[in-house]
Amino acid sequence: MTQTTDAPGEVVLDPVHELDEDAPWLTAVIRPTGVLRRRDAERLHHVLDPLSTVASVVVLDLDAARLAGPGAAAAIDGAAARLEERGGALLCVNTDEHNRARLAEAGAHAVVADAGRTAVHGPAGYLSPSSRITA
Repeated sequence: MTQTTDAPGEVVLDPVHELDEDAPWLTAVIRPTGVLRRRDAERLHHVLDPLSTVASVVVLDLDAARLAGPGAAAAIDGAAARLEERGGALLCVNTDEHNRARLAEAGAHAVVADAGRTAVHGPAGYLSPSSRITA
């Protein structure tokens, strides 16, 4: 990863195209709260998009959030797809039945774990339905 400066005091990270197996993992944890509506999807995209280009794993804790429409779920799935392409993963934890259904409608790139910490679906090679997530 390289750093470039666009303006005094501003550092911009260039995206990592593939994760180096020898490099340490960089994990980001995001915990949105409230009802995420159409207008919030762009904000969520602006948070997840840069992370999906530099992080190894993004953990999205949905315990206090509700995906009200397809936009927020699509933003999550898009970031998950970008992470997956680079060898990373987006893990949605504390996902209730409603949010799980929204995420499933958006695509199958995010690894999703319910409130009981059991993975319900995700990209091949990450977690299977019988996997347990330990925190």
